[in-house]
Amino acid sequence: LETDVLAGRLLRDIPQIKNIHIVRKLPGTLKIIVQEKQPVLLLLSNNSYYFVDATGIAYETASLDTLPGVVLPVVKNTDPDGQVTLGAPAVDESFVAFITEVQKKIPDITHAQVVEMKIPSLATREVHFLLDRNWNIFMDTTRDASAQLDVLGRLLEHTVTQEEQQTLQYIDLRIPNRVYYKTRI
Repeated sequence: LETDVLAGRLLRDIPQIKNIHIVRKLPGTLKIIVQEKQPVLLLLSNNSYYFVDATGIAYETASLDTLPGVVLPVVKNTDPDGQVTLGAPAVDESFVAFITEVQKKIPDITHAQVVEMKIPSLATREVHFLLDRNWNIFMDTTRDASAQLDVLGRLLEHTVTQEEQQTLQYIDLRIPNRVYYKTRI
């Protein structure tokens, strides 16, 4: 038995496996150590949920019985033609890191919680955050998240008044060196 070939086959055929180590022991015993992937977000695409790891790979269809005990951020793909293939990258690794960073920092900056995250397609360069204050923030995922969040913080602190914040519809940070915002009034 070639343990390297077996390990490679298991890694290829079972997308939930992150690492596997197989050791042959005598007499006739195999010691197999398996490290499972950990989900960092749920991807909703075509009415199906998928676990996505830190590298952006959708590795398992998520159902009620397989949901972990922790609450994961949910990213909704609004493209009806977007197809997710298990074991293949669904989104870019940098996208996952971007979502993770923004999810952590945005409540302190906006004094609001993210209610929903949407992307126009799986190959997108942008993400739309809906806040519980009923306004959206549009961000470019190919640019530095911290820089965009700094601009957002300065905008809310120095430009948009508290009264305007109550009527905000959106803040658009997608264009470099530009910020657009719209109120409902």
